[in-house]
Amino acid sequence: VVKTNIESITFKEPQSDSTTTTPKQPIEEELIQVVDRLFRECDIDSVTVKDIQRSVKSHFGMEKLTATTKASIKMRLTELVNKANEPVESEVEGSPELESEEEMEGAGDDGND
Repeated sequence: VVKTNIESITFKEPQSDSTTTTPKQPIEEELIQVVDRLFRECDIDSVTVKDIQRSVKSHFGMEKLTATTKASIKMRLTELVNKANEPVESEVEGSPELESEEEMEGAGDDGND
């Protein structure tokens, strides 16, 4: 998977209603979708929460993010990072390395102390 720098990610501008001049506040579902997409497409080793926030702000054509929106972005990024760092269950349970260690511990124990 090739990761890109956050500045190089562009989104198709949301279609705007010609009668509205102020950008709308994104609904939670839209916000999550954009944050998820940015997270998948960025280099998570070099991108910051602020970089993601700027990209979200730009995507929705907003001048400023509300504190609630910033908190939602940060919470979602935390979930994504934690999920990305979780070991896969099959790698933990039934791992040959763990079984071998258990067998080795029990191999020298003949029950006579």
